[in-house]
Amino acid sequence: MEWSKLILIVPEYKQLDYRRKLLADSETMAYNIGFGDNDGTGCIDFDESSWKDWFSRWVNNKPERYYAYIIKIGENIPVGEAALRYDNRRKSYCVNIIIEAKYRGMGYGEQALQLLADTAFYDLSAEKIFD
Repeated sequence: MEWSKLILIVPEYKQLDYRRKLLADSETMAYNIGFGDNDGTGCIDFDESSWKDWFSRWVNNKPERYYAYIIKIGENIPVGEAALRYDNRRKSYCVNIIIEAKYRGMGYGEQALQLLADTAFYDLSAEKIFD
């Protein structure tokens, strides 16, 4: 596998439309079927009216949370999202990665996990991460 295909980029508020697209894609979100209230699709409604509150909790809120788009270098396109959330009870960071369905099977998840782990351990001084 070639290890320099991706970077993590923290999005600006005006770039949250990609997150809405990602969470609304039934193929991407199929893993989520049966969790929460999503009409059996797995999709999550990320309406623009919720962006301000979500953005203030997740973006630039280190060390409690970290959120970034997974960007394909060279093409400068997002292929998914990556996040860390500190869990006080476990004294560690919970990892979350979603790769857009059309980009799965290309090794992006593995590289995104490595980039996210590097962020956790080097930027946030984490001792442990979990999923």
